[in-house]
Amino acid sequence: MNDVVQNRPLVDVKNLHMQFELHHRGPGSLGLRSRKNYVHAVNDVSFSIDQGEAFCLVGESGCGKSTIARLITGLERPTSGEIHFDGQRVDQLSRGEQRPLRKRMQMIFQNPYASLNPRMTVDEALVEPLKHHFPDYSPQDIQQRKTDIMRSVGIDQTWSDRYPDAFSGGQRQRIAIARALTVDPEFMIADEPISALDASIQAQILNLMLEARAERGITYLFIAHDLNVVQHFATRVAVLYLGSICEISSTRTLFERPKHPYTRALLSAIPQLKDDKPKYIRLRGERPTPLAPPTGCPFESRCHFATNRCRHERPRPMRQPDGSTVACHAVEEDRLDD
Repeated sequence: MNDVVQNRPLVDVKNLHMQFELHHRGPGSLGLRSRKNYVHAVNDVSFSIDQGEAFCLVGESGCGKSTIARLITGLERPTSGEIHFDGQRVDQLSRGEQRPLRKRMQMIFQNPYASLNPRMTVDEALVEPLKHHFPDYSPQDIQQRKTDIMRSVGIDQTWSDRYPDAFSGGQRQRIAIARALTVDPEFMIADEPISALDASIQAQILNLMLEARAERGITYLFIAHDLNVVQHFATRVAVLYLGSICEISSTRTLFERPKHPYTRALLSAIPQLKDDKPKYIRLRGERPTPLAPPTGCPFESRCHFATNRCRHERPRPMRQPDGSTVACHAVEEDRLDD
């Protein structure tokens, strides 16, 4: 896929941190005393998403991808850092102040069986956001808009009076996408939208989302762990490990010239038939706990190129000649084996 042409950012995330507080009860002099621990879910994450692109977050389960999505949509408030949408800072807005953004920013969730209200028919599910966000629409306008959206995503009009339990997972996800498109959003977050679907249905949903991007100019934040899907869908990719960004690159550059050791390990695990497929990289050790993240590089304990500097000094994201950004002392010191 061609590298994306740089435009002004629609979404700009700066130095984002998110900690979740955990309480543990322990013995004290006067009974039980609460001891606080924190899950460090997101650690100093920065990136921007240009208008019209498909920006993907990838990494292992529990690396912070979904937390970042919830922070951008306002479902969670960050511990520190800033989130800007179309030039406006949005992370400090109240629920009421966030309301105008709901029309411009929509989310598709991973589980198609939980994303729709089981007590609402397809017609009711599609009409509800139209009535909420377009109060001046006449009943005729609403029905026409609903019909146009259903046709555009391949939903049969006979589905209108049926409830979610009458549909398969792929059909439900198609309805969820239609529901998001009814309000004509500028930005859509898709959190593992095809991982719960059969392989035969995944391509249909991906193509539907690509068509929406081409026809409506929708900007995507796409969250995935399947790198084959990412290669097909993304314009740029950010690789996360333990709540930190290791590498940000155009899709083509990432798959042809990965730099960070963790990115290389991820790509080496993709099944391929090519003779020049990179040798599988087996990571050493175990992933650290987000309750006590390393003081140095998050990947240090599993990296074959780690040095004493990696153990004690956190790497800074550094711009590379090909436009990618990498946070790695070994890359900075040019000591990785090719």
